[in-house]
Amino acid sequence: MKIVVAGDSGVGKTSFVRNIKKIPFDKKFSSTIGCEVHPFTNGSIIDTAGNEKYTSSDVTLRNLCNDANIIILMFDVTHKKSYINLNKWYNYYKNINSNIPIIIIGNKTDSENRIMNHTNTTFHIENTLQYFEISSKTGHNINTVMNYITTHF
Repeated sequence: MKIVVAGDSGVGKTSFVRNIKKIPFDKKFSSTIGCEVHPFTNGSIIDTAGNEKYTSSDVTLRNLCNDANIIILMFDVTHKKSYINLNKWYNYYKNINSNIPIIIIGNKTDSENRIMNHTNTTFHIENTLQYFEISSKTGHNINTVMNYITTHF
Protein backbone atom coordinates (compact mmCIF):
# COMPACT_ATOMS: atom_id res chain seq x y z
CA MET A 1 0.00 0.00 0.00
CA LYS A 2 1.37 3.39 -0.99
CA ILE A 3 -0.32 6.51 0.40
CA VAL A 4 0.57 10.05 -0.69
CA VAL A 5 -0.26 12.93 1.67
CA ALA A 6 -0.46 16.33 -0.05
CA GLY A 7 -1.69 19.86 0.51
CA ASP A 8 -0.44 23.32 1.40
CA SER A 9 2.52 23.88 3.67
CA GLY A 10 1.60 23.90 7.35
CA VAL A 11 -1.67 21.95 7.15
CA GLY A 12 -0.30 19.11 9.30
CA LYS A 13 0.77 16.46 6.79
CA THR A 14 3.97 15.57 8.64
CA SER A 15 2.16 15.51 12.00
CA PHE A 16 -0.42 13.16 10.46
CA VAL A 17 2.34 10.81 9.27
CA ARG A 18 4.08 11.02 12.65
CA ASN A 19 0.81 10.12 14.38
CA ILE A 20 0.36 7.05 12.19
CA LYS A 21 3.90 5.99 13.08
CA LYS A 22 3.09 6.52 16.81
CA ILE A 23 5.59 9.39 17.13
CA PRO A 24 4.39 12.02 19.64
CA PHE A 25 3.09 15.36 18.36
CA ASP A 26 5.76 18.05 18.10
CA LYS A 27 4.51 21.61 17.61
CA LYS A 28 7.85 22.74 16.16
CA PHE A 29 7.20 23.30 12.45
CA SER A 30 9.71 22.03 9.93
CA SER A 31 8.75 22.17 6.26
CA THR A 32 9.19 19.06 4.15
CA ILE A 33 11.39 19.61 1.10
CA GLY A 34 10.44 17.51 -1.93
CA CYS A 35 9.02 14.37 -0.39
CA GLU A 36 9.84 11.92 2.37
CA VAL A 37 8.95 8.23 2.20
CA HIS A 38 7.97 6.68 5.54
CA PRO A 39 7.50 2.92 5.90
CA PHE A 40 4.61 1.79 8.08
CA THR A 41 2.95 -1.53 8.88
CA ASN A 42 0.93 -1.78 5.67
CA GLY A 43 3.33 -0.14 3.21
CA SER A 44 4.63 3.40 2.83
CA ILE A 45 3.40 6.94 3.23
CA ILE A 46 4.84 9.70 1.07
CA ASP A 47 4.84 13.02 2.93
CA THR A 48 5.00 15.73 0.26
CA ALA A 49 6.15 19.34 0.43
CA GLY A 50 3.36 21.86 0.55
CA ASN A 51 5.45 24.40 -1.31
CA GLU A 52 4.71 24.28 -5.03
CA LYS A 53 8.34 25.03 -5.95
CA TYR A 54 9.26 21.58 -4.56
CA THR A 55 6.43 19.66 -6.22
CA SER A 56 5.78 21.10 -9.68
CA SER A 57 8.97 19.78 -11.28
CA ASP A 58 9.87 16.94 -8.91
CA VAL A 59 10.26 13.85 -11.12
CA THR A 60 10.77 11.59 -8.10
CA LEU A 61 7.47 12.74 -6.59
CA ARG A 62 5.65 12.25 -9.89
CA ASN A 63 7.05 8.71 -10.16
CA LEU A 64 6.12 7.87 -6.57
CA CYS A 65 2.59 9.19 -7.09
CA ASN A 66 2.01 7.46 -10.39
CA ASP A 67 1.59 4.06 -8.74
CA ALA A 68 0.18 5.19 -5.39
CA ASN A 69 -2.92 3.45 -4.07
CA ILE A 70 -4.47 6.67 -2.78
CA ILE A 71 -3.83 10.39 -2.43
CA ILE A 72 -4.85 12.21 0.74
CA LEU A 73 -5.41 15.91 0.11
CA MET A 74 -5.24 17.74 3.42
CA PHE A 75 -6.29 21.24 4.39
CA ASP A 76 -6.21 23.20 7.65
CA VAL A 77 -9.70 24.01 9.01
CA THR A 78 -8.27 27.22 10.52
CA HIS A 79 -6.86 28.48 7.22
CA LYS A 80 -9.34 29.06 4.39
CA LYS A 81 -6.65 29.47 1.70
CA SER A 82 -5.50 25.88 2.29
CA TYR A 83 -9.07 24.78 1.58
CA ILE A 84 -9.33 26.94 -1.55
CA ASN A 85 -6.06 25.43 -2.81
CA LEU A 86 -7.52 21.90 -2.73
CA ASN A 87 -8.58 22.43 -6.34
CA LYS A 88 -4.97 23.15 -7.37
CA TRP A 89 -3.69 20.01 -5.60
CA TYR A 90 -6.55 17.90 -6.94
CA ASN A 91 -5.75 18.91 -10.53
CA TYR A 92 -2.01 18.41 -10.00
CA TYR A 93 -2.41 14.80 -8.83
CA LYS A 94 -5.18 13.95 -11.32
CA ASN A 95 -2.80 15.09 -14.08
CA ILE A 96 -0.23 12.59 -12.82
CA ASN A 97 -2.73 9.72 -12.68
CA SER A 98 -6.38 10.38 -13.48
CA ASN A 99 -7.46 7.02 -12.02
CA ILE A 100 -5.96 7.45 -8.57
CA PRO A 101 -8.44 7.58 -5.69
CA ILE A 102 -8.37 10.79 -3.66
CA ILE A 103 -9.80 11.55 -0.23
CA ILE A 104 -10.03 14.92 1.53
CA ILE A 105 -9.00 15.52 5.13
CA GLY A 106 -9.70 18.63 7.17
CA ASN A 107 -7.04 18.82 9.90
CA LYS A 108 -6.63 20.78 13.16
CA THR A 109 -10.20 20.25 14.32
CA ASP A 110 -8.95 20.62 17.90
CA SER A 111 -8.28 24.35 17.30
CA GLU A 112 -10.51 27.07 18.71
CA ASN A 113 -9.72 29.14 15.60
CA ARG A 114 -11.66 26.90 13.24
CA ILE A 115 -13.25 28.71 10.29
CA MET A 116 -14.01 25.80 7.91
CA ASN A 117 -16.84 23.44 8.86
CA HIS A 118 -19.47 21.17 7.31
CA THR A 119 -21.52 24.11 6.05
CA ASN A 120 -18.72 25.73 4.05
CA THR A 121 -16.72 22.71 2.86
CA THR A 122 -18.23 21.41 -0.36
CA PHE A 123 -15.19 20.48 -2.47
CA HIS A 124 -15.54 16.80 -1.54
CA ILE A 125 -19.23 16.80 -2.47
CA GLU A 126 -18.65 18.57 -5.79
CA ASN A 127 -15.96 16.02 -6.71
CA THR A 128 -17.60 12.94 -5.13
CA LEU A 129 -14.74 12.36 -2.68
CA GLN A 130 -14.68 10.84 0.79
CA TYR A 131 -14.14 13.47 3.51
CA PHE A 132 -12.79 13.13 7.04
CA GLU A 133 -12.02 15.61 9.79
CA ILE A 134 -9.06 14.87 12.06
CA SER A 135 -6.66 16.32 14.57
CA SER A 136 -3.07 15.27 14.01
CA LYS A 137 -2.31 16.85 17.38
CA THR A 138 -4.75 14.77 19.44
CA GLY A 139 -5.04 11.81 17.08
CA HIS A 140 -8.80 12.30 16.74
CA ASN A 141 -10.23 10.25 13.85
CA ILE A 142 -6.86 9.19 12.40
CA ASN A 143 -7.58 5.50 13.03
CA THR A 144 -10.91 5.92 11.23
CA VAL A 145 -9.11 7.34 8.18
CA MET A 146 -6.53 4.55 8.15
CA ASN A 147 -9.21 1.86 8.62
CA TYR A 148 -11.13 3.33 5.68
CA ILE A 149 -8.02 3.33 3.50
CA THR A 150 -6.94 -0.20 4.36
CA THR A 151 -10.42 -1.64 3.83
CA HIS A 152 -11.19 0.23 0.58
CA PHE A 153 -7.82 0.33 -1.17
